[in-house]
Amino acid sequence: DDDGIDDMDDPNPWESNAKIIKLSRVFGEEYPYLNILEEGTAFAYGGDQKWFGERTELKDGNSLIEDMSYYANDNNYRIMTNGCGVVVCTDFEMYLLKKYENYESPFYGRIHYNNDSGGIEKEDYMNVVYSNHICPYVLGGTFLDYEVGVFPQLMCSGISHFLVHNRFEANSVRWAPYSPSCNRYHSESVLEDIRRMISEDLPVIISSHSFSSEKNDWLPVYEDDIEKARNSDSNERKFIRSHYMTVIGLYQYVEPNNTQYQYIMEVESWGKIYYIRYEDYAEKLSYVSNILRIE
Repeated sequence: DDDGIDDMDDPNPWESNAKIIKLSRVFGEEYPYLNILEEGTAFAYGGDQKWFGERTELKDGNSLIEDMSYYANDNNYRIMTNGCGVVVCTDFEMYLLKKYENYESPFYGRIHYNNDSGGIEKEDYMNVVYSNHICPYVLGGTFLDYEVGVFPQLMCSGISHFLVHNRFEANSVRWAPYSPSCNRYHSESVLEDIRRMISEDLPVIISSHSFSSEKNDWLPVYEDDIEKARNSDSNERKFIRSHYMTVIGLYQYVEPNNTQYQYIMEVESWGKIYYIRYEDYAEKLSYVSNILRIE
């Protein structure tokens, strides 16, 4: 079947073991997730917290004290610096709002879409994110520790409220259970949850957080080209220390002369498409690096 496994060793020699599952592209075939526009032109596949820098008065060169002052008084600055959780939850809602025309945002109401392309203008999108950061995805943080985003339990309750409000059949929302003594089981369980949710056309919100200051301990990601991830191209990878992202596709394949499945996640973040080797993510699984499970 030309899938990389010798047919003599392949338990299913007549069936390719290379498989791809993706979301259904509700905004159109050319948009792997969302379609966010800038003045009517396709601009991004999802939200980017950095956009809120356009709405804040913060200037380069500010001191830490001034940064803290901005964090206390400027909500746009708070979203820009620590709003990735608000963004991924808003993107999740946007995807289902587009798929089901009778759905609505519990706290924002109906979303305005471009009449020609069906996408949503960047400014309209940002207004929804801003509304969501007030409720239900409230940003944490104090003067003692102002670099705090959305608390995980608020992401659970906010997504759950959205699903229940719209009478969605699956509305049990929680972070996947984790135990350090069962890491292999947890890795397999998380992979199966990702596969199931994508197959059910549900975006998968994931977290990745490292307490280490060493870049090599952070999560490697590869932009644009899946082959960069497949080849573990060290010249093309970036590293993520602490971030929320959305899985929108899962690739299963085997390398030549190897009977073990390999997996690559297609993720959306900062409005772009990235690829993550699942084995790299599985190594980071912990209480703070996990997936938001919906069932």
